[in-house]
Parts: sequence; structure tokens; C-alpha cells
Amino acid sequence: MALPRAALGAARPLITAVTDPDVRAAIAALGDYDLTPAGTLTDLTTPPAGASRIA
Repeated sequence: MALPRAALGAARPLITAVTDPDVRAAIAALGDYDLTPAGTLTDLTTPPAGASRIA
């Protein structure tokens, strides 16, 4: 899921929920979901070092 920075406050309960072990187990039970990055925030405004932006 990608959200603008201004929406992060409203999304905080969802972001917190996906880090809860019981919620993660319920999502994993659905199958085909990669929960490795769940609950993490990634700033997409600045590319990682060495990455290029496609224009």
C-alpha cells in the first residue's frame, strides 16, 4: 500500500495492526501474501543510493 505522507497519521492504526502477531497470522492463513515488509514505512520521494529514477 502506498500513501502520501499526509495520510500516515490516519493510517497509523492499520500500520500498527499489521505488526500484531495475531493479525499477521490471520493474513498469512489467507495465503499468497508476503508480510516481510508489513508495518514498515518507506520514503518513496528519495530513491535509494545507486538507484535511478525512470522518467
